[in-house]
Amino acid sequence: MTLKTSGQLHYQGADGIHVKYDTSTDCLNLYWAEAKMYQDLNAAITNCFESLKGFLLDSQSGTSTQERDIQLITSNIQANVNDTELENMLVRYFDKDDDLSNKIVYKGVCFIGFDYDKYPSESDLSKTTEDVKNAIIAEHDKWYSTLSSKIKTHINLDSKEIHIFLMPFRSVSEFRKYYLETIR
Repeated sequence: MTLKTSGQLHYQGADGIHVKYDTSTDCLNLYWAEAKMYQDLNAAITNCFESLKGFLLDSQSGTSTQERDIQLITSNIQANVNDTELENMLVRYFDKDDDLSNKIVYKGVCFIGFDYDKYPSESDLSKTTEDVKNAIIAEHDKWYSTLSSKIKTHINLDSKEIHIFLMPFRSVSEFRKYYLETIR
């Protein structure tokens, strides 16, 4: 949130960026995060992968999709980390003249929310939590298959490590409205 430049604009660039040092590979994993909440699961998946692909697949050049976000990270690192030694080490990974820049691995994180009609409605509360859980389990393989086919529409995206969180909502638009009212 500290990197957002205007309260009047949607975020530009990645929805989130997370780092994790991997001791087994001696690399810094940089997770580019995208969140999409749509009424339709297919549209949410399509738009999520479309947004994520540039961050994972573009070359790491001065004109890449990632470059603006990396500039924001490095120029605001002190406000977000508050540990001088860690700040200095992280900046080295983003400095293309430093050997550590060759030890950064791009990965992805997707949060995909979508409308799901198996929740109880306000007029019919006969469905139990167990009913909803069983319905989700029954559709899991179909959702996984959809994810698999959608990721393969982007050359080489399926070769990247991407963590995907699917979240069925009774109504994405109702949730969004409630959330925006709550944070005011």
